Amino acid sequence: MLRDQINFSYLSRISPKKLEKILFTGRFTQLHEFDQCTQTWHLSGSQGPFFIIKSDQIYLILLNQNSTYDFIRVLKKGMKHSFQISGQWCYFQFQDEGEKSYNIWFSDKEEFRTFQGVVQDILDSKQ
Repeated sequence: MLRDQINFSYLSRISPKKLEKILFTGRFTQLHEFDQCTQTWHLSGSQGPFFIIKSDQIYLILLNQNSTYDFIRVLKKGMKHSFQISGQWCYFQFQDEGEKSYNIWFSDKEEFRTFQGVVQDILDSKQ
């Protein structure tokens, strides 16, 4: 419970608008970017705990442990995305509004399934 309050307090400070609710909390991930020139995936340098929050929009936020740059992107209906399970790893792949491709990996399949349910509800919503 205390961790939830600390997360809410911190995310309220970095949220683009007034934070209403934390919809999902993930323990740890690394963010990968797709390089159009080389057609390969590479680590973006962002890793840490991640969240889906509701404020004026729905945001995916990765609190970067490597720098002060936190990864923040809007999740909305119609965005290109996929969920993949490959061996022991699970991935959420998506394109942001600038059509840049990213993926977030999960080592915990249960956490991935919970995340998948939350994201699918958001992306399939009538909003």
